[in-house]
Amino acid sequence: MAAAGCWSRPVSPPPPPLAVLPAPDAAVSDAAAAAPRYLIGENCLNKQLTQTHLFPRFLGGRGSWHGDAEEVRVPLREAPQHFNVVGFDGTVRGEMITTANAVGSDPRGFIGTYTGSLGVCGFIQDGVRGAMYDCVIAGACGLAVADVDDTHPRPRPIDITVATTCVANDMLIADLDRDGKLAAFPLAAFRDETEIEGVPYSGPDCPPRYTWYGTQLGPDFIDVLGAGDFDHDGSLELVIAIRSGASRSVAIYAPPKGSKRLDRLAVVTQ
Repeated sequence: MAAAGCWSRPVSPPPPPLAVLPAPDAAVSDAAAAAPRYLIGENCLNKQLTQTHLFPRFLGGRGSWHGDAEEVRVPLREAPQHFNVVGFDGTVRGEMITTANAVGSDPRGFIGTYTGSLGVCGFIQDGVRGAMYDCVIAGACGLAVADVDDTHPRPRPIDITVATTCVANDMLIADLDRDGKLAAFPLAAFRDETEIEGVPYSGPDCPPRYTWYGTQLGPDFIDVLGAGDFDHDGSLELVIAIRSGASRSVAIYAPPKGSKRLDRLAVVTQ
């Protein structure tokens, strides 16, 4: 992780209103039927790790994801995987190419070659390098996505369309169904509910960000790890982590077509 200099929160001009992405057209939805499989993982480098690790989380696509611990590891055991790694601000920070069946110092993760000028928490402001403090405290991990069906010796990095969200008053606010209207979801529901109902949001403008770390609810901390169209099917997925004592769970959600509800598609617990 590139984090020389002081740790501080980046300062920037007031952000625009929450982004509302256009709805997918029929061509995108039809093409999704033949879409490849994707891997979503977390690319991490922190003081507990000897080098950058890729932790696989979810395998699937087209609205069907699973987090079976053994199945999601199979593609990384069989062949190198080429991940695009997204930083705390929603920009692609680098590429992680895993080495086939190369398990790291943490046996849950895989190692390889990471190429990038900044780590997932890093930023440069006024010529000074720093790191987003909340990102570092949360483990210095960024979402990473790979196309597991690209068998070329040098797999091509994939494009990732990301979306912004807002966290305010113990609610997550976003347009995840891409209907042009914002909805609010109670953060507490992400602890254990498999279906989370959203309600229309008409409050004041909420500063948008790609990630939100360390929102405390009782003894737990909730991290919004990012939202985006990670499998190129025209729909958005949302990835949330819950830190509860020594336990950490990561879940992926998506809205059913035409619904403000978020369905939990898969969850993994560390």
